[in-house]
Amino acid sequence: MTAGSGGILMKINNINKINKKRASAFALALAICAGMLSGCGGANNAGQDNNNLNQAASGGVAVQVAPVTAETISTDNKVSGFLAAEDEATIMVAVSARCTDVYVKAGDNVRRGQVLCKLDLGSTLSQYSAARISYDSALQNYNDQLALLDLQVAMAKEDVASVDGQIAVTKDQIKIAESQVSILEQQIPMAEKQIPVAQKQVEMAEKQIPIAQKQAEMAEKQIPMTEQQIAYLEGQLDVLNTQIKQAEKAVSDTEALLAIGAASQSDLDNAKLALDNLKVNQLSLEYNLEQVRVSLDNAQITLDNAALALDSAQIALDNAKTNLDNSKISRDNAKLALEQQKAAIESSKFQLTQQELSREKAQIALIQQESNRNSTIAQLDAGIENARSSVQQLGNVLEDVDSDGNVIAPISGVLTAFNASENNYISSAMALAVIDGEDEMKITVSVSEALVPKLAVGDTADVLVSSVNQKFIAEIRSIERAANQQTRLYTITLAVPREIADDLMAGMSADVTFHTDRVDHAIVVPSEAILTNGDTQYVFVAQEGLAKYVEVTTGLTGAGVTEILSGLEGGEWLITIGQSYVRDGDPARVVGGNV
Repeated sequence: MTAGSGGILMKINNINKINKKRASAFALALAICAGMLSGCGGANNAGQDNNNLNQAASGGVAVQVAPVTAETISTDNKVSGFLAAEDEATIMVAVSARCTDVYVKAGDNVRRGQVLCKLDLGSTLSQYSAARISYDSALQNYNDQLALLDLQVAMAKEDVASVDGQIAVTKDQIKIAESQVSILEQQIPMAEKQIPVAQKQVEMAEKQIPIAQKQAEMAEKQIPMTEQQIAYLEGQLDVLNTQIKQAEKAVSDTEALLAIGAASQSDLDNAKLALDNLKVNQLSLEYNLEQVRVSLDNAQITLDNAALALDSAQIALDNAKTNLDNSKISRDNAKLALEQQKAAIESSKFQLTQQELSREKAQIALIQQESNRNSTIAQLDAGIENARSSVQQLGNVLEDVDSDGNVIAPISGVLTAFNASENNYISSAMALAVIDGEDEMKITVSVSEALVPKLAVGDTADVLVSSVNQKFIAEIRSIERAANQQTRLYTITLAVPREIADDLMAGMSADVTFHTDRVDHAIVVPSEAILTNGDTQYVFVAQEGLAKYVEVTTGLTGAGVTEILSGLEGGEWLITIGQSYVRDGDPARVVGGNV
């Protein structure tokens, strides 16, 4: 292991120790809370179902869990507005136009959305349509240009990040190479010290070879001499055997002569004594011959051992020479590797300089892209503002007029004034119609241009009037077709149900929540259970007594929950409390939750 990698491991171990201390502290706190809950039955919720979750985790981090389920989710868009009474509505048409048809008269009861009359607004409608098309085109161009500019800025940021990554890698390479140089600088003296030791071993092995050769020569000379002794003794033994045969015949002849009285007993005893002496000499000679033969065997063994010692000495010499060569090769290789590592360091430093120059260029390119984005957006904003102003001016003219020129009643009530007659021109200076409204109330809110395309007349929204603690559902009555010039927001009007209006007063504030982008049967989890690390989102699930790390991708967010697009399939036990204090594979002890 290199010095660089050892340093990295040391940092990781230090971080792990800190995390373990934090986890232990958090586990102690949760254990105390769990003990307090157990007195009032709080721990029973985890009951027997925690057996599998707590398997092998009696000493783990205390956590709470909840099952991952499929539910309906929608994006919640909360805005604030005000209540207003609808006592009267005045219809103004800020352009002189001819009335072609009349459908009501003063004093009639009219309902919201009813056609009152029809105006010839061909040119005005054409201008509005053209202005609307121009505005839509400008808005689309704005969005397209913004997306392109944002992409260019993002790519420039990625270029900077990529070069930063390359610089970090090159710096690590330099550190590793420098650590290798330090190791090699220590190895070279050690290798050089081995060379004299190996040379000494060669010299000692060379001295052993003459000694082994001398021992072999002496053993070779001893064998012929011993063989001559054996031949001499064998000859002596043959002579003695002949003498014994003669002595045995003499004894036999003397016994025959003694039987006929031709020899004395003394002669027979002398013959037998002579035979016994020869046999004693025979035994002595056979013993000596056996000893000499043993000496011959020993000499042969000595010769074999000497030859073996000579071979061993030669092998030892060869090994010592090989060790000497290997020591020299190790030293030379270490020197070569040292030079190579030094060259690699210089190359990496040059590469680092080039990368730092590249980063400066990438940073300059990023600044230029951001500057270009800002200037281009400013120009596009001016164009959109002009188009929006034209649409708004014409929209004010056509506020209560549809695309066919029909004048529409904005509220239900009594038509108290009506200044229109067939084939006559209406005045832009006076009200076309005045309607006394029924006992109704409305809510007006302002929304962004990102939200307004997702809403339509007839959609519903949740309303909370906190001052009277009143919750109800309101329906969208109208949506402005042009944004306010100062706020750039669009006004949305919602109708308050008649049965609710009696409890409300004009001027009260109301919180309105629009539900958009609805998804049924979505995998959802509590939003606070999701953790982030840079661009990575992840959760922890409890599985067989351990905390398991799971990366997820998310979708919609609403009502405190978030949609999970990938990573979870439903049925898992999600860690909802304590997830910040565990790591992948840590023991996890369930102390509560929706088990």
